[in-house]
Amino acid sequence: MQIEEAHAQATHMAARTDDAGVFRAVGLRVLTQVEQNAGLMRLLLCSAFKVDAFAALEGHALAHILFESKVHRLHAFLSGYIETRIADGVVRPLNPVIAAQGFVGMIVDSLLLHEIYGIPRPVDYSLEQAVETFVTLFCNGIRP
Repeated sequence: MQIEEAHAQATHMAARTDDAGVFRAVGLRVLTQVEQNAGLMRLLLCSAFKVDAFAALEGHALAHILFESKVHRLHAFLSGYIETRIADGVVRPLNPVIAAQGFVGMIVDSLLLHEIYGIPRPVDYSLEQAVETFVTLFCNGIRP
């Protein structure tokens, strides 16, 4: 799934106020994209931790561009959606930025374990099942 296609799907789900659909589209997009190119995760880590030696190898400027164009945009989309759902009374009052970070954190932790540290994914558990688990945990946790 291409980034633009996944963003369009998440936006469509947001317009329908399909909370699980929004987070499912985002989670699957991120996991699929990084699984196809683990170098993206290394670039983001490089940017996050300002690892100069690794940055020189991977291209620090590229890491910054990736962060601004992908990660920042993702967090802004999710926190804005959560803020809207708080106003609708469907999500308990909480900091939408921190809530978005929490959801993304589940995805990133999975990526770190499997793509960076090389821990094999369970063979009988697909990316879709992993995302569904994250979505269920998150959506049930933020409801009043």
